[in-house]
Amino acid sequence: MVTDYVDTNIGKFNISMPPKDFICRELPKYSNDSGNGEIIIKSCLTRVIFVLKDGTQFAIEPVTMESCMKPGEKNIIPITYRAMCGADGNVMEYEVSTPYQRVGVGGLCQEKGFMRGASYGQRESEDAIVNVYTEDYIPHIKVNSCAVCRNCGRC
Repeated sequence: MVTDYVDTNIGKFNISMPPKDFICRELPKYSNDSGNGEIIIKSCLTRVIFVLKDGTQFAIEPVTMESCMKPGEKNIIPITYRAMCGADGNVMEYEVSTPYQRVGVGGLCQEKGFMRGASYGQRESEDAIVNVYTEDYIPHIKVNSCAVCRNCGRC
């Protein structure tokens, strides 16, 4: 299996296709619009870890789920890295997001500071970030207890 990596200011993003048993909602991609200095990367196989001053860590990773209506159908939603670069090509601000989480550094979030968490309820100063790095992510389905819904026929 061939892997394609893109280097960024926070680490390498794997833009290869996910395993065949996952349906990717958006295809992995890399785009660089040098006209306005914007870089966009979508990755199904990379997670981003943020380390805060107090030592706590949290990760933004692709969202994986299995359809309750069609058991065995696994979907994956990639993370998105979006960066704005200056005229010299250096990253001035960036954002890492999924539909459920967003972290912005340098002004790309809607308000000052960065947001994290499913409801964007936790808000920290971007000064709280001491380290950001990426690592490979292996897609997997987190098994939750099954609620009897009578949709899938497993019960």
